[in-house]
Amino acid sequence: MTSRLSILLLLLLGSCSSATGNGPQGTSATKPGLQYSGAIATHALGQISAPLLPDMIVWQYKGGSGYPASTAEAVALVRDTTYTYGFLLTVCARTHPEITLSTDPSALTAEQLRANYDHVARCAYEEYGAKPYWMPQILNDVDVCALKLGAGWRLLSEADLDAFSEEDFLLFKNTMTGESADGFTQFYFSLNAYARARDGSIRWADLNPGAIHLRALPLTYGGMKDLLVEPAIGVRCMHQP
Repeated sequence: MTSRLSILLLLLLGSCSSATGNGPQGTSATKPGLQYSGAIATHALGQISAPLLPDMIVWQYKGGSGYPASTAEAVALVRDTTYTYGFLLTVCARTHPEITLSTDPSALTAEQLRANYDHVARCAYEEYGAKPYWMPQILNDVDVCALKLGAGWRLLSEADLDAFSEEDFLLFKNTMTGESADGFTQFYFSLNAYARARDGSIRWADLNPGAIHLRALPLTYGGMKDLLVEPAIGVRCMHQP
């Protein structure tokens, strides 16, 4: 398995290029559904990225009193120790031969795209300790989506949730129901995501069909600077053409 030092070097190099993320190269979808970049193309409103997953070997010490002391430290934490689907797709292909890499994403079948997603999900958890445990405050302090995926990517918004149709919510559910959606890989298939409300606050978006799609954060056992573990809420970013 790739050493953690090598992984960190790859993350540092990757933060300078959208090639390691779901960046603009993945935003030209022509039909709804799962994309090579790990994003889900909606019916009319652009794309929702695969989740960004922090490295819990580092982040488990960063909540509460360990929260970054400055904006610069918060930026560095996100930039250097958060995994994108694009990064994981490449490194996980070394140990998961079921992953298909391609310079022509349109050449992959739906089955190959699904296999990629399933095996990246398993590899993310088992080999890289990647889980969607965030300190909600960091989403106020850092433009996480633009930093990791490039210009044009942003946090989901209340307006996005209002604009999605039930057809879109069904698409999210069907796309995020995978063969590997077990206890180890559930995070990649979760329909829980962070969103920004119209008043600027960070909320919990539920992408399930028929759900109450925007809720208050369940901060029962902590505050905005503590790791929110239950329920696990991921960062999925939005890109519109």
